Amino acid sequence: TDWFKQLGNLRKQSPALRRGELHWLAGEGDLLAFTRTAADETILCACNVGGQEQTLPLPDGRWTVFLGQGACENSLLVLPPRTATILKKER
Repeated sequence: TDWFKQLGNLRKQSPALRRGELHWLAGEGDLLAFTRTAADETILCACNVGGQEQTLPLPDGRWTVFLGQGACENSLLVLPPRTATILKKER
């Protein structure tokens, strides 16, 4: 699907996704989230596998949604049910 093509292209373009240091932000219940950092690039990946909206406090900094349906609101990532999103930290 188009989603997987976009994921593959993003991984090719991102040193952080290929070999960055992994830091878990959430990993219990319906929410899985982590960052990957390499050099000056930080990527945040979050998945909501449940049927209810989930929120995640964002690490310090400004974040831009790269791919997916999540939204940044007041230092929180808001994920609709059964969605995933990828964000990039702005420099």
